Amino acid sequence: MLGIKQQTVSHYVKGDNMPALDTFATLCNVLDIDSNFILGIESKKH
Repeated sequence: MLGIKQQTVSHYVKGDNMPALDTFATLCNVLDIDSNFILGIESKKH
């Protein structure tokens, strides 16, 4: 769907690696989650 390997996403989840900004934006859109929530800036999902 995103063209990202499962292993790559696993590295993001574990904190071993960070996605590029364009990949991060795409992940937020696909998951329908506000980027501020993911970054810990806001406590609500929307």
